[in-house]
Amino acid sequence: MGYKHLKTWTEINEGISTDGTSYKLDFSGDKEGDIMSLKFSDKINPHRKMDGVTYSYYFAYEFDSALDKELLKSIKMLDDKIDPKEAEMFVNKAIIGLDHREKLRTFDTIVYPKSSSIVLGEVAKQTNAKSGNAEMIPDIFVKASRDDISFDYEKINKLPDGTKKQVLGVIDKIKTGEGVFKLKEIYSRYRKFISDFLKFNSEEDRHTYNAITGKKVLLIDDYRTTGTSLKEMMSQLVKLQPSEIVVLILIKVV
Repeated sequence: MGYKHLKTWTEINEGISTDGTSYKLDFSGDKEGDIMSLKFSDKINPHRKMDGVTYSYYFAYEFDSALDKELLKSIKMLDDKIDPKEAEMFVNKAIIGLDHREKLRTFDTIVYPKSSSIVLGEVAKQTNAKSGNAEMIPDIFVKASRDDISFDYEKINKLPDGTKKQVLGVIDKIKTGEGVFKLKEIYSRYRKFISDFLKFNSEEDRHTYNAITGKKVLLIDDYRTTGTSLKEMMSQLVKLQPSEIVVLILIKVV
């Protein structure tokens, strides 16, 4: 398909096909009936602000998580399922779509969280190639220690007694647990009470400050489910007061 020349980016089927009983991940071509679509559109809430910083989101692909739980696991583990060449093609469509809406050469800085994801690495490589002279900051966010995590006790204290007891039990497990805290271990309904579970890789890194403050920043990530981690990354970025943040999420799970 000659997708480089398309003017509309709203109905391009891609990536997952089904025969009614099983699913196949296939990013090498577009076929009628594929059930993942490239969904680039105009900016969502382009004038929305957080602490005075303008931000907007782009979600390249959308995937309906109600289709199949096992398939959702596959989407979250793309690196185990996808050939590197197919990953390149899959990501390329998303990057072309973003560049179509928001010229990549207008960004000063591109940031992304610490991750071993091959797919996220491909997104970083292709945005870097198209952005020209943008500053790339990999691994900008890392998991905070359990002692640094914050909890919204004001909200928690307003909960019904039964729910409040459950939430406080979750908090106790976080505080007394061992090893690095992993947000995915917490049920999504409890995550809104937790913050500061991510931090900048180096709080004292002056270079990071200079690369973000007053600059137009592109934040990239591979997928979004509940959005909790994305909100946390945004809250950390706005502390450095960039002029604008644009977020590219490769796959939005809905």
